[in-house]
Amino acid sequence: MKDNISLKMGMVFASAVVGISLIISALVGAFAFYNVRAMDNVLSVTGSARKSIVADRAKWSVTISRPSNADSLQAGYTQMNRDLAVVKSFFGKNSFAESALKITPVFMDEVYENYPSTPKKYTLRQTIEVNSDDETKVDMMSKNIQDVISQGVILSAQSPEYSYSDLASLRVSLLSDALKDAEARAESIAQVTGDHAGKLKSAASGVVQVLPEGSTEVSDYGAYDMSSINKEVMVTVRASFGVK
Repeated sequence: MKDNISLKMGMVFASAVVGISLIISALVGAFAFYNVRAMDNVLSVTGSARKSIVADRAKWSVTISRPSNADSLQAGYTQMNRDLAVVKSFFGKNSFAESALKITPVFMDEVYENYPSTPKKYTLRQTIEVNSDDETKVDMMSKNIQDVISQGVILSAQSPEYSYSDLASLRVSLLSDALKDAEARAESIAQVTGDHAGKLKSAASGVVQVLPEGSTEVSDYGAYDMSSINKEVMVTVRASFGVK
């Protein structure tokens, strides 16, 4: 008799455990199903905005140099002073006063050779740099350095660098436009299934691309073209919207 009672109690307990397990499984399944449905109701898209700009700052530098040796350094420095005067005159003719120029001291680099040389050889060099908000004038000047070279000056010139001073403010306004573009794309995609884009769930801005005008070569790390006066600034936004 006792064995029958114990058997019945065991069966009841087992049934209860199975029942509770089924209930828990159903609840877990329902919760997972809800999460899946909730995830399906979010639409993620990328929006972008692009604007043409004109650089408003220019930087250009040139370097003059003279070879010399240990017993003719004084003559080398004298020649460097004459070369510098020619270069300052060149900038002056292009409406850049000496006060607008950044002129480094004269540096002396020893020339190392594979065989002993007496006396020692050196290269004297000096850099002249101008920063201006007249990028057109700098551009034209950089293309006419033959006026200096024709006077016997040993001169090497860097390519001018053109920048835009208000990039931070422009980026903010473009982010707003990029977000509107993302919303329009989300709405267009949602309408395919008869839905509509709902509230914005999240948004993250991408890197800023400052590109030569008409360029499509973007970088994952962002780009800042310094070679062109006419540029285009592009920003992207990754946004998620609810679907209703």
